[in-house]
Amino acid sequence: MRKKNRMTICIGIDVHKKKCVATLKRDSQEIVEQTSFYNNGHGIKEFIEHIKLYGESAIAVCESTGNYWIRLHDTLEDNGIDTVLANPIKTKIIAQAKLKDDKIDSNVLADLLRADLVYRSFVPDKEHRELRQIVRTRVDLVATKTSIKNKVHAILAKYDYSCPTNDIFSRKAIEWLKTVELSWIDRMAVDAYLETMFGIEKQIKIFTAKIASISKEDERVRLLMTIPGIDYITALTIVSEIVDIRRFSTPWKLVGYAGLAPSKRESGTTHRIGDSRRITRQGSRWIRFTIVESATTAIIYDNRISKFYRRIASRRGPQKAKVAAAKEMLVIIWHMLTKNEPYRTMNNDLVQRKYKRMERESVLA
Repeated sequence: MRKKNRMTICIGIDVHKKKCVATLKRDSQEIVEQTSFYNNGHGIKEFIEHIKLYGESAIAVCESTGNYWIRLHDTLEDNGIDTVLANPIKTKIIAQAKLKDDKIDSNVLADLLRADLVYRSFVPDKEHRELRQIVRTRVDLVATKTSIKNKVHAILAKYDYSCPTNDIFSRKAIEWLKTVELSWIDRMAVDAYLETMFGIEKQIKIFTAKIASISKEDERVRLLMTIPGIDYITALTIVSEIVDIRRFSTPWKLVGYAGLAPSKRESGTTHRIGDSRRITRQGSRWIRFTIVESATTAIIYDNRISKFYRRIASRRGPQKAKVAAAKEMLVIIWHMLTKNEPYRTMNNDLVQRKYKRMERESVLA
C-alpha cells in the first residue's frame, strides 16, 4: 500500500449488491464527507471523479463481500487509488459494534485504515481469479448433477423395482428408467431430472476440456501431478488458490491458509491447542476440500503418505490421520513449488498416464 502523506484521504467503503456507502476521513479523524454511490460502472466512475475534486491523494478499504467488491476494487486501483481488501472475519473481531448501519460500518473501516489496523485479504490477479472461477464452476456443476441423481434415487425408493445394473445411471439402466412404470407425476419428474442431468453432463465435459487445455500449459500443474492422488483438475485448483508460493514464507503458512492448522485458545493461564479434528477452517475451503480428497487417494497408492497415515492412525484414529496426511501433502507441495522439483518418489508410469489423459481431454476444448 502506498505510504500515506499528510494530505491523504482515507476512504472506508461498505459494499452492497446495488449501492455502496463511503466515508471520507483525513488523518485528523475529521469526517470530510459521507456519501453513497451505485455499485456499477457508471456509479463507481462518478465516485472516483468526485474524489478527485478534493485534489488530495486517497487510499480506500472495502470488505470482501461475495463478488460485489471485485469491480469496485479493480476500478479504484486502475484509477490510481490504492485499495485494501479487508478480511470480513478479522474486521468484525476488531470492530464489533452494537449500533450498525452502512454509515457506521464505512466510518469504522475508514478509522481502521487510518490507524493501519486492517487485516488484509490477498487479492489475486485477474488470470488467477479466472482460473478459480472455472474450477469452482465445474465443482458446482458436479454437485448439481449429484443432487439430481439423489432426487431420482428418492423417487425410485417408493417402488419395488430392481435395476438391471449396479449403476442406475449407466447407459443400459437409463434405457430401463425411461420405460419403467411410474405414476404420472413421478414419470414427469424422472424424465425432467434425466434431461437436466444430460445437459449438465455436457457442460461438465466442456469445462473439463477447458481445464485440461489450461493445465497442460502450466508447469506448476504438471509438477503437482507427479504426486499420487492429484490429477490436472485438483492441481489447477491448488495452483489457482495458492497463486504465488512465495507469499507463504513457510509450509505452515500454507497449511494455515488452507484452514488445516490446529485451533488455538488462550485465556489467562489457560492454553489449549486443538487436535487435528479441531482445525481452524479459516482460509480457502477450496484448497482444504481438494487436498483432503487427494490425501484419501494418496493414502492408498503412495507408500510415503500411506506409512505416515498408518503411524498417525494407530495413535489418533483414521479421521485425524487423514487430516494429518493432508497437512503433510501441503508441506510437500510447498517444497515442490518452492524448489521447482517433482515428487521424489513419483511413479513415472502413473504420471505419464495422467499426462496422456490430460492431453486427450484438452482436444475437446
